[in-house]
Amino acid sequence: MINYGIEGTHYKLDTNNQVEKISNAYAGVQYTQGNWFILNTVVGDPKDKWDKFREFNKTAVKSEMLGFTADTSKLTSKIAAITQVWTKYYPCLMTGSVDPDEQLPKFLSELKGAGIDEVQADLQKQLADWKASTKK
Repeated sequence: MINYGIEGTHYKLDTNNQVEKISNAYAGVQYTQGNWFILNTVVGDPKDKWDKFREFNKTAVKSEMLGFTADTSKLTSKIAAITQVWTKYYPCLMTGSVDPDEQLPKFLSELKGAGIDEVQADLQKQLADWKASTKK
């Protein structure tokens, strides 16, 4: 019900047990569901869609950074300053409501002024040290 609405009102199941929308009054979002694999597929999707997803997931490569947690305790003031700059520029740059040729250089300059290079270097060093200490 969360994903497709009420059966018979918003959708019906066809002879292949696939969802066929009968109303646009309800729109769920599949990727927000906790377990896609229990959802019926939608008319037009391959009937074995979830089986294909399971197979694909089995081939996923784990990131070598799994298990790393950065210590940002000495970086809080710089991170706060970076966050302020981000909050100032990100929405208007991402929506295209400003001229990026004009605003992007200001954004990048203010990020540098807020200490983004130092934060990046510190985090990169932490990651390198962690990787060196966890080599097998």
